[in-house]
Amino acid sequence: MKNKLLFIVIFIFWQTLLFSGRVIDIENGISEIEKITIENNITTLNLSTLYGNIHIISSDSFFIEIEKKITGVDSDSALFLLDYLNFDTEVIENSLELTFSSIDSTGIIDGIHYNVNYICQVPKNMILITDVGSGNVDIYDIFSPVNISIGNGNIKMAGGNSSININFLNSNIDIRWSIAADHKISIEGDNGNISLLLPLSCSAKIKSLISSGNFTIENFQQEDIQRLDDDIIQINSGLSEIILSVKTGNIFLKGY
Repeated sequence: MKNKLLFIVIFIFWQTLLFSGRVIDIENGISEIEKITIENNITTLNLSTLYGNIHIISSDSFFIEIEKKITGVDSDSALFLLDYLNFDTEVIENSLELTFSSIDSTGIIDGIHYNVNYICQVPKNMILITDVGSGNVDIYDIFSPVNISIGNGNIKMAGGNSSININFLNSNIDIRWSIAADHKISIEGDNGNISLLLPLSCSAKIKSLISSGNFTIENFQQEDIQRLDDDIIQINSGLSEIILSVKTGNIFLKGY
């Protein structure tokens, strides 16, 4: 009975994900690209990488390319070291989780650099969760909640309409987005600049917190802005909630 259940679980898993890959020689190293095509009803995508970048754009297709790259060594040695760059793949209900979080230190020597990058085309209504130790995150045209945790790197987002939750240590954030009345945007971090562009017609209550730096608001009509206290302003009727917080850096809120 246990063996039959295990077979069913494995069969369902492989019906959900179809893998293909290739290895490419690059200057001073090697790159392995593995493509995952998703066929089942995945509604949440959870991506994690210790070193690397995440690029996501909405599309009618649904696939993920995972690029494992090693540089600073000849291609034969790099090919051997690729085995140390492992990621875990797990499907839990309707959530697909891809995680790269550790590496066997005996396989990496000084002067060798490695990263694991995700290049994704996903449905517009895909819920996104990303966790990056060091790298950049780019997200375009998404209409479901986006959650980002990043240590060191930059974030660019454009063309979407949804709630956003971002936590960062050292980052510059550049977002051009739209929001509805039930959406919430929360961007909080330690060091960096936050630039948030919203439609001139948006309706939001905005709390900005800065320990060292400046808050600037541009392009909105003065009659559409109401200051509620030192840290909170309201644009139009204030239906959405926005929190922008940075310890050291500047916050730019702009209308378009």
